[in-house]
Amino acid sequence: MCSVISLSTLLNAIVLCLTIVAQSDAACPPGKHQFTNCTNPCLAGEDTVLCESDRTASCRPDYCGGCIARFLNGVGQEVHCETEYGFICELKSHTVGCLDKPGTVLHVSYANYGRTSKKVCVHPFGLERLHNTTTCGSPRALGVLRRQCEGRTQCTLTADNDLFGEDPCFGIYKYLEVEVECVLPKGTSKAAQSSTSYGFLMMTSFLLVLVRINLDYTTDILLMLVDMTLA
Repeated sequence: MCSVISLSTLLNAIVLCLTIVAQSDAACPPGKHQFTNCTNPCLAGEDTVLCESDRTASCRPDYCGGCIARFLNGVGQEVHCETEYGFICELKSHTVGCLDKPGTVLHVSYANYGRTSKKVCVHPFGLERLHNTTTCGSPRALGVLRRQCEGRTQCTLTADNDLFGEDPCFGIYKYLEVEVECVLPKGTSKAAQSSTSYGFLMMTSFLLVLVRINLDYTTDILLMLVDMTLA
């Protein structure tokens, strides 16, 4: 015997589904869809995933744009858990800067978005297929990061496909590798050198003038000025 579903019931079900989807995405930033087809990224089997650089940080799953294990310290700040400096795992962010070196700005000397090592940024799931390439790279990486960070005092980097406009190796858990230097702004070095040379020239000229002046004559002038003041 066949059951008949009314049109109104079907429409109500569709509206309910759309409402659930909208509510689940509401917590995500614009353009980031909430994933529902992945397990808890903070669990590896029955064990809780630990932060490599701070074992006291607590793991919080984030399903916006992927299955991301984020780690927070005791005051709720996100911890950069990759022990290898200069690597940012896919879908994570990190800020680089020259705030500890006043007067300098960032220069991006190298950048790659992809995967060139199986040991860097291992996904919490630990699946071999997510790391089974070491020849993945985006040719746009260096140009993108230079447009975003070059000449600034600090820069926040996010390792995701949206930033580079492509997925250089589909199905692979990628990471952003970047090397930055803190350098003087363009033109500063020449200007400083010119200023130093001018100061040296003025000081030298002043000393030469003093040498040419008869010291006795200078003493007489000073005594005369003192007498005029007292009078």
